[in-house]
Amino acid sequence: MHWLLAGLSICAIAGTAEAQTTAFAAGQGSPNNIVLAIPVTASIGGSCGFETNAAPNAVHAVADADQGFLRDTAFTLNCSGPSRIAVVSQNGGLVAAGQAPAGYTLTLPYSVDVTMAATNGDIASAVCLAESLTTASAAPCSFRGTASLTTGLRLGSASVAQGGSRIRVSAPAFAGGAVPMASTAYTDTLIVTLGASL
Repeated sequence: MHWLLAGLSICAIAGTAEAQTTAFAAGQGSPNNIVLAIPVTASIGGSCGFETNAAPNAVHAVADADQGFLRDTAFTLNCSGPSRIAVVSQNGGLVAAGQAPAGYTLTLPYSVDVTMAATNGDIASAVCLAESLTTASAAPCSFRGTASLTTGLRLGSASVAQGGSRIRVSAPAFAGGAVPMASTAYTDTLIVTLGASL
């Protein structure tokens, strides 16, 4: 910030006469009526991150996933204003390597539910299928991608050390269709990003 200061000097020079006068430029008035208006403006950019040691960091090992499951990963925001969370799925479902014969599958679909809690009690929440969270997916999802000012699930209020935020992964029990093949290697990884929002 640069300050521009205007200095005004008024000098009265005494002559040989006993009376002394001071002259002012037109519109100046007397020195006691001079008003300097110095506007000062500032802005503070939004800061946003996960609270220390409270980022969504978990490993969920689900036995018998075809019977249905639900797992939560809690996190805490430290955002001074609106924020956004975005998610990308590496596999678009729980996927095992190999080839499945006709009538069988090596991919288990599941849902991803993101909930963000603000300090003032506001909540933002949305659910997408994992298959819609891959970078190549054309299926709609409100929080797919990398968080930015305009991408991701938006929480419109500040959230500072507020509990209640989570990422939930879940799937119902297998109910027909292609049969999941037996494997201990069904995997997926969710990449979660957080940023300040407009």
